[in-house]
Amino acid sequence: RRGDFYSITKANLVSRLISSILAITAAFYNFGVYSLVIFSLSQVFFNAIYLVFLEKWLPEIYFSKKDIRSVIAFTASIFYINILSHFERQGDRIFIGPNFGEGLLGIYTRGFALRRSIERFISGSVNPVFFSATSKDTDDETIKKRISTTYQGLTLVLFPIFCIFYFLSEEIV
Repeated sequence: RRGDFYSITKANLVSRLISSILAITAAFYNFGVYSLVIFSLSQVFFNAIYLVFLEKWLPEIYFSKKDIRSVIAFTASIFYINILSHFERQGDRIFIGPNFGEGLLGIYTRGFALRRSIERFISGSVNPVFFSATSKDTDDETIKKRISTTYQGLTLVLFPIFCIFYFLSEEIV
């Protein structure tokens, strides 16, 4: 809420580094799959330690029924979207596979996975920057201008890439 992204990023980097060293050491000593568990748990632990002790940040105890209702409403809408998305993906397998064959279903599935990975890359790199840039703005015109500039920049960068994919799609398939 303070917009202190530097401390959060520093905590994430330090905790990832320490937990990676621990996980690699555990894997070296034949812990197997438990080295992944060690990685996950130690990353959360060291991230919390860093934020609490080194940045002198303490969580506040806060309870509000209104906030809980809004979180539940948001979570429920995400849940419904995920269910619809699941049925959409399964519907592809039901209709494309029997009607067009396994080969086209595989090509369709790989194309869908490629599209999703591009979407995740874009949203994973743009959303944190865009959120941190607009989180302190209260003027609607400034936010609209930032959104427009972001879309223009994405179009300038991504349109040539999509054109290349389009013209090379026959060779890729």
